[in-house]
Amino acid sequence: MLAAAQEVLPDGRTRNALDELMLFLAVMVVNDRLRHGQHFTTTRDGILILPLPDVLPEARRYARETDSQQVLLREDAYRGLVAEAAKQRNPYVLETSRPGDFDPPGNGGRRRRRGVLIDRIVLEQRLGIEADTWLHPKVESPDIRARGRPER
Repeated sequence: MLAAAQEVLPDGRTRNALDELMLFLAVMVVNDRLRHGQHFTTTRDGILILPLPDVLPEARRYARETDSQQVLLREDAYRGLVAEAAKQRNPYVLETSRPGDFDPPGNGGRRRRRGVLIDRIVLEQRLGIEADTWLHPKVESPDIRARGRPER
């Protein structure tokens, strides 16, 4: 399945459906369709926590509303790609599941949810998505490059 979901880039690297999803989600963040604290969050170290069950339905709605040609897979297919990505050398997927604090609107308080743990710096290096895209607009970017990789 992974081979079928890959696209070869001009420099010989491959981009798979998970990479395409991350690029699409970044567009949604920039267009304020996905919001920090509601659809995704970051740890104190600036690591992205992305709950797939929350972002995939929103991505499907956004694709329909914008007449996007974006191909979106089922959650179980992305889970398989996440597991494969976590096994790669220097992956942007650090862990397949980690709890994070979210503050959904109308909830009256914070709520813990699990999501895929993603290194924003490696994601920027691999896909060109600016690492600060995923930060809360009112928070300065933590310099995780200076401290090295976060503790797991």
